[in-house]
Amino acid sequence: MSSRSISRTRPTAGAGARPDTIDAEAAARAVLSGRAAAHAKVGDGHVEWIRLFKLAKASATKSRTQAINQLKAIHPRRRRTRSA
Repeated sequence: MSSRSISRTRPTAGAGARPDTIDAEAAARAVLSGRAAAHAKVGDGHVEWIRLFKLAKASATKSRTQAINQLKAIHPRRRRTRSA
């Protein structure tokens, strides 16, 4: 079975929001009955590019933080001498 994207006709949060399980069941029933005529999402649009850039930035930030922490750990002035 191929994945399909179902457009929502109600707000996703707030006072009248239903639980996700109810939404999932309604979406599954719509697909099985043929009422859902949506097509699968394609992952080559602007949103996908933005997601990839955000992922690359997060990875670079994590690597930078690790490198700084390693340099701080071996810096001679920052080393503490243990007195026993």
